[in-house]
Amino acid sequence: PLLAWARVIGRSSRQFHRCTYLDWRDFFWAKASAENWRVFFVGGAPGVAEAASETILADHPGVELATHHGYFDASPGSAENTAVVEAINAFKPHILLVGMGMPRQEIWVLENHKAITSPCAHFRVGGAFDYEAGVQKAAPRWMGQMGVEWLFRLLADPRRLFSRYCVEPWFLVGPAMADLRQAFLTRPATQIDGATAFPG
Repeated sequence: PLLAWARVIGRSSRQFHRCTYLDWRDFFWAKASAENWRVFFVGGAPGVAEAASETILADHPGVELATHHGYFDASPGSAENTAVVEAINAFKPHILLVGMGMPRQEIWVLENHKAITSPCAHFRVGGAFDYEAGVQKAAPRWMGQMGVEWLFRLLADPRRLFSRYCVEPWFLVGPAMADLRQAFLTRPATQIDGATAFPG
């Protein structure tokens, strides 16, 4: 839906601009195993990351993988949050995967990236380890390519996702209409039978 809307308001967008964890996971873990990368994952319910780790390491034994569940007090300066950051720094990962759901994972990275002193790339991966552990079923990739993966997820977990997909988007109507108006007012002039036509 976001790619379609981008085209409506005149923004350049193509299908490859949408890239989720499931799109790059196979290449990533193969590369991580070949290069012996250290990967730290933060997120998921207690036990989920451990189960996902077993699945990943069975296929990619060259990876060094450490995990911490996402059910901790993530407030800046809290004892639990400090312990998580210290564990990351002690492990010295090449890659940090944060899967706490939006927008919590983005907020957490923003608040803690300076405290993470070990140089590493950060990726926000949502429910990646839920998929790896088999807790959630991943949508077929063709649904992602057609922009209807959200529908698969809604039907699979309506109690948790109904508000996200059916209620929260209505708050975007105002900003969306503002974007549409701005796109109309700023679109280039067009030639009609030798005359120049301007929007408005």
